[in-house]
Formats: sequence, structure tokens, C-alpha cells
Amino acid sequence: VGLAISAGAGAGKTSTLVQKCLKLIERNPQARFAAVSFTEKSASDLREKLSREIDLERHWVTTIHGLCGSVLRDYPREAGFQGEERILD
Repeated sequence: VGLAISAGAGAGKTSTLVQKCLKLIERNPQARFAAVSFTEKSASDLREKLSREIDLERHWVTTIHGLCGSVLRDYPREAGFQGEERILD
């Protein structure tokens, strides 16, 4: 099940996403989630707030670029690459 939150600055997106993630873990402690943001600042804020409540070791809390990079590094062949490629800045 996916969830997307879209709103302007200061609307409470981070707080809403934190609460949704915590509720998911409360309902199913074995659940895993990927909380994805567009900016490193917002991803860092999200990571900080979630880490106060739960261990994030099993979860991805990152930017969209970080998530895509992780998938490509972890599953290069499934993504159609050789596995030796590097991501350029």
C-alpha cells in the first residue's frame, strides 16, 4: 500500500508522514517502509524525527535520488546494468 503526501511548505507534510510511518509499525512491527522526500533537508528532518521514535535500520528514509541510487547499487543487473557503473554528480 502506498501513500503520497503533496502540499506546500509549512503544511505539515513531515509530521503527517512521521505519524503514518509510526502507525504502520504499530500495526505491524515487521513492516518495512521507504519514506522519500525531494530535498536532502526534508529527508534529514524526516530521518531525525523518525529516529527519535524507532530504529531506522530496516527502513529507507531518503531523497528520491538516494532511493533510486540505492536500488541501482543493490540491484544493478535487475535494472539492466553490469554492476560496475558509477553515479556521476
